[in-house]
Amino acid sequence: MRIFIVRHGESEANAAGTFEGYADAALTTLGRAQAAQIAQRAPAWRIQSARLITSPMQRARHTADAIAAALLLTPQIDARLVAGEGRVKLDLNEAGREVAGAIDEMRPPGGDLIAVSHRFPIRAYLSVLYGADEAMAIVERFGNCDALEISGAAAPIHHRVS
Repeated sequence: MRIFIVRHGESEANAAGTFEGYADAALTTLGRAQAAQIAQRAPAWRIQSARLITSPMQRARHTADAIAAALLLTPQIDARLVAGEGRVKLDLNEAGREVAGAIDEMRPPGGDLIAVSHRFPIRAYLSVLYGADEAMAIVERFGNCDALEISGAAAPIHHRVS
């Protein structure tokens, strides 16, 4: 059983260099191309009995839709995958526990889970798994539409889209 954490494709706010938080920015042309690329590569992950969950933000949903089409899955929206994006009072640990709760609850028994989210919630979740310093080191190298494959206690495998 594996977990694949995918960061959404480039959004309009990413391209402008601004923080979007709860703003529902759309994917750019590059972001749509990145989503198509990760979707094209997803079958190589050899997904087993998978479930696909996504943040409700359109940048994540559109990325998840591309992956869903490639893997013949139906994405399920889970607002916990937005944890900490724009909510100043939610710290890294709280956000990490919220994302971990979504992943633990939605993971299919004996199957793989794909979760499409955002930079801060991904960092928060990785902080729960690996500690804050290691999480930051991973996220600094984690671009739009990159995926992390997490299985067991081993370090995550980075699938780079670009």
